[in-house]
Amino acid sequence: LIGEASYLQMLVHAYYAAKTTFQEDTHYYFSDIQEFVEFNQRWVCAFLEKIKQRYAPAIHLALKEPHLTLYFPTLDELIEDSKFLVILRDPRDTIASMITVGRKMLENRQTHLFNTGNIHQLIAHYKSFYIPCLTSQSTHFKKQLLCIKYEELVKEPLKAVEKIRLF
Repeated sequence: LIGEASYLQMLVHAYYAAKTTFQEDTHYYFSDIQEFVEFNQRWVCAFLEKIKQRYAPAIHLALKEPHLTLYFPTLDELIEDSKFLVILRDPRDTIASMITVGRKMLENRQTHLFNTGNIHQLIAHYKSFYIPCLTSQSTHFKKQLLCIKYEELVKEPLKAVEKIRLF
């Protein structure tokens, strides 16, 4: 078990942002969008290969970073043979957890969305993590995505793990 894949999330975010502004800015550096995509594919794949080498004899990587969920459809553009697992937790439990974290942050005099008391913003934040995956129009991505309820994983872990293994 290694730390969260925040560096991968940053790479994919940079690709997403630059692709979004390709016509306005990024086109100055690449002859066309395909060259841009291929450049980023090599960059991301090189990073993943580096991780595999560092943790040899690993042949598969299972990386976790909650904010990366926002970019799963984008990451699918960059890595052809990847699979995506989303664990959907009951929003009530998640928001209660956010509020608990927010209270701890407030004790340390940190202001954050989690301690504003604005339930509507917390709900929107919760939903924002899943919307890109659930609204993606890519048939390839949909085949590469598995959603499991957190409660199912907790109540029947062997059944849930078997579902993941088969996927």
